[in-house]
Amino acid sequence: PRYMRRVVRAFREGRVNNVAFTQRYGDVGAAVYAALTDREARSTTLAATAASSGYGMVLDPYVNVLRVLRALEYTPRRGREVVLYQLFAKIGVHVLHSPTVFGFYLPEHTPPGALEAAGLVAPAAEIATPPNLIGLLNGLHSLIDNGLTNCASGFGTNILNGGCGNAARNADGDLATLDALATADATPSAERIVDELALLLTANRLGAGGLRQHVIDEFTAVYDATGDATRATKHAAKLIVSAPDFYTTTTNALTDTVRLLPPPLPSQGRPFKALIVVYMAGGWDSYNALVPHTCRTGVNLVNEYTSVRGVAALPRAQLLRIADGDDAQPCTHFGMHAAMPRLRDLYNAGDATWVANVGALVEPMNLTEYSKRLKQRPPSLFSHNVMTRSAVNVHA
Repeated sequence: PRYMRRVVRAFREGRVNNVAFTQRYGDVGAAVYAALTDREARSTTLAATAASSGYGMVLDPYVNVLRVLRALEYTPRRGREVVLYQLFAKIGVHVLHSPTVFGFYLPEHTPPGALEAAGLVAPAAEIATPPNLIGLLNGLHSLIDNGLTNCASGFGTNILNGGCGNAARNADGDLATLDALATADATPSAERIVDELALLLTANRLGAGGLRQHVIDEFTAVYDATGDATRATKHAAKLIVSAPDFYTTTTNALTDTVRLLPPPLPSQGRPFKALIVVYMAGGWDSYNALVPHTCRTGVNLVNEYTSVRGVAALPRAQLLRIADGDDAQPCTHFGMHAAMPRLRDLYNAGDATWVANVGALVEPMNLTEYSKRLKQRPPSLFSHNVMTRSAVNVHA
């Protein structure tokens, strides 16, 4: 709260303590300055105690790409702009490519395990799926080895003057710091180069479990085998961006606690069944998925559907007709969307059914009870992310 108040105050007043900016409301520069210079942003103690105190975070993969470009001084060739190509397909996030209005991940996401047990959230961990993690590692390793290209699953464009036989020659740009570190001394110092890379890429947090020494040993082994300091430096950089210290803002401290594997579940000797839920996340027009088709005498659902839906209503001739199996519905037949013939066949075979008008509910209520809050209601009705969570955990 104190940290947030300081940043908000800087935004409102346009100044941070004795440092004056515009001194007007809405000063983004002052807010950024306040955020970056605050003691909490610069405290190594908070990073070291993050596991117990709740400080620190899992970093956004796009931020990790930009960290490498900036920390290792990406330098474009031929005056080219920096173009990061199709990152959403590779790492799950890209500027101006948000899959929904709610961003790439939810602010309340909690991955199962130690973070969940500690009551902490890790929003960016929601997209830390194996394909995205592998895509990020492949792209970062390609960037270090070749510069910015699309070769070896890189993040560059696919517009090259030549093929990937010599990817580095055709790169859009290079990480200048790697060559600078490798050529700074006549005889490269493994300790100096690794410590410099650790400072740039992990804020000097590399070291838990002998990881720093391991990277130094790897640098030495590559240099002794090849005599190529640049190659050894790139090898060390790839090891560091593969370490857990690179992906969080916390210190990766080892403990004496052994992580126990869950016990194996014995087979119960019965056929396997699975309930498969395809959650459409808002991409499902349910009113045109199951439509009134032929209704009983005195029931006007077909006319009501046509009137309410207007131009979005589907003509009956386009629907896949199915019958009400137990005569319990107001219509004898319903229509399914024409794009669902397989689901229609499953329904007709008795292997699928429709459950309509499903939503979050704590206890039965009518409109008056809802409007006057006379009954307990589900949390945050009409909030997409909260109602999605309620649908997933069946917590009304």
